Amino acid sequence: MSRSDDTFTYSDLLACLQVLRGRATGRPLAYVVALVGGFIMEGDLRRMLRYFVRKGTVEQRDEANGRVYLLSGPSRASGIVHLKVEKSQAPWNGKWNVFTYDIPEHSNTARRRLARLLHRMGFGMLSASSWVSPYDWRDTLSQALREWACAGAFSYVGPAAVTTLGKASESYPMECWELRGLRTTYNRIAQRCANAPRSAGAWERKARARIAFAATKELASIGELDPMLPAELLPDDWPRARALRCLERLRSAVQADAQHAARSLG
Repeated sequence: MSRSDDTFTYSDLLACLQVLRGRATGRPLAYVVALVGGFIMEGDLRRMLRYFVRKGTVEQRDEANGRVYLLSGPSRASGIVHLKVEKSQAPWNGKWNVFTYDIPEHSNTARRRLARLLHRMGFGMLSASSWVSPYDWRDTLSQALREWACAGAFSYVGPAAVTTLGKASESYPMECWELRGLRTTYNRIAQRCANAPRSAGAWERKARARIAFAATKELASIGELDPMLPAELLPDDWPRARALRCLERLRSAVQADAQHAARSLG
């Protein structure tokens, strides 16, 4: 997206919508609610673009032929979620990875920080300082521990088979993850998106945008909590894929509403 003068063009608007469609959550999508709900001034569009620049979602560059806006790379937090999605889509090798640590008692902050990272990666807790994952996170953990200069002893074993001793449950180590709450949330997102109004009235356009806003925000939050286990470990009716499909259809409808509204302003 680029422009050589100070006019906010239709192409600039479409680039903003591309951000909303693929990455943005929270306040940015609220701009679409206003856009499809009725009239919006050019100043509002400029503020939208400046907001993306401030948040780092869009990178602004001044070049010889004018100002250029580029989509920025994902943040560290969203990068972890992206890696989980990527790993979950690859065939699973049937092996497990176990990470253990012993952090001094005076480093409670480091211990809590590491636990949050392991939760975000989707590790399941075997014990207070032992965690298990079906994916290989060795490189990511090594990089994080180097950056933190974290004191303590750390051990990474895997990928390998997990041998159970004295465990009657054949689902071990699957019992380390609680998936019922995730199932409920994914089903709720799918149902709300599927039941969004479909007619072309102003109220319906605004309702579609609001539902997409809430679902996108909730889906981003649950991405941090979902271990995104391999398909082989999940029930056949796991609802994540359905929720994503329903939200994508609704996003497409919201984008079509916004494009129609933008053309009517011209």
